[in-house]
Amino acid sequence: TTVLTMEILVFCYLGNELTIASEKLRNGLFHSNWTGETKEFKTAMKIFLENSKTPIKISAFEVFFVNIENFNRVMHSTYSLFAVLRSFK
Repeated sequence: TTVLTMEILVFCYLGNELTIASEKLRNGLFHSNWTGETKEFKTAMKIFLENSKTPIKISAFEVFFVNIENFNRVMHSTYSLFAVLRSFK
């Protein structure tokens, strides 16, 4: 079970890092000095910024997002269920 937990943790960690990196990319580009660039560049930046309003997130079966927050929820729920089942022993 520890190996399976670690495998899930790796995917959740990387999914979380991808989301954070996509948010940082958008913010970094917005705050860069692009206002003095050409009209074509400004147009491309506006399109990119508009398309990147929603951060990149990995979903599992389009049911939930693969990130650290959901990993913590799954681990908490799993342990709670284990504790309840163990109390019936």
